[in-house]
Amino acid sequence: MQPFVLDANVVISFLLQEESAYADGVFQKHLARGARAYVPSLWHLEIRNVLFLKERAKKLAVGEAHQALASLGSLMIVTDAHTTAASTLMHLERLMLHHGLTSYDASYLELAYRLDVPIATQDKEILAAAKSLKVGIL
Repeated sequence: MQPFVLDANVVISFLLQEESAYADGVFQKHLARGARAYVPSLWHLEIRNVLFLKERAKKLAVGEAHQALASLGSLMIVTDAHTTAASTLMHLERLMLHHGLTSYDASYLELAYRLDVPIATQDKEILAAAKSLKVGIL
């Protein structure tokens, strides 16, 4: 299976069972079959933040955030150690300026570009920038 970069928005859609054929497909066709997914270091914070905010807002029952996080443990998710390296940050700044991305969104695109793998995202701005840079889209 081809490795890819996994945007937090795909995971959140899947975990919160938001009806997303795209997120379901990424999980069933790739992650459930053992594909390796690369994520920037901030990915873990993004996932936790959204899940615990949903729990605090009573949109998830108490303990569901921890259950959702535990379910990710069996997946081949590899955290990139170079997300905050000086050379990576310089590239992130260029992506932010040229494509109007936040630093968070740029970190996903930069990782896919650097590893030369496709990206799994539902974010329109990241998709547009990925197409412009000829980064594959899962």
